[in-house]
Amino acid sequence: MLMQVLEALQRRAPIKFELETVTFDPGFSGFEADKIADFCDAQNWSHHTIKAPMEDIIREKEAEKRPCLLCSRLRRGMLYKKAEGLKCSKVALGHNLDDTAVSLMISTFRGGGITTMGPNVPADEADLRIIRPLAYAPEDLVTAAAAELELPVFGECAYKEQLDEHGDRAYFMALL
Repeated sequence: MLMQVLEALQRRAPIKFELETVTFDPGFSGFEADKIADFCDAQNWSHHTIKAPMEDIIREKEAEKRPCLLCSRLRRGMLYKKAEGLKCSKVALGHNLDDTAVSLMISTFRGGGITTMGPNVPADEADLRIIRPLAYAPEDLVTAAAAELELPVFGECAYKEQLDEHGDRAYFMALL
């Protein structure tokens, strides 16, 4: 969905820019990174894959109860490194309005203060800007658009069921 939005913007923007797609392959059973690459190739999108054995790393660090914190930090670091290697100046992420609201709630309720991810911010660990073009779009709009475009799903987090039942995001999404 994000690439369709970025391509539309690329066609209409008064400046020229190139797009690269990057898939983070966590090595989870059922996560089909090769099919993502094939889908990107069929769309004529330049595609790259970053692989990491996340289940092994999560077990090694004994982070099974809260895997998102470790996974997100490692994934972000690898993504920033790849972006710098590709000489990208921005990294676009697909967070929507609901993601932003839930992040704000988590930060506030967990004692981090009133902070959240902005739609256009500098990266903490790299000389990049992080943009979130869907930041003002409600999740149900993004989901409906993805369904209308018949976008395929190529796998989920191995911890999805656990996180949907006991995870911070699921809890705060229910409150939202």
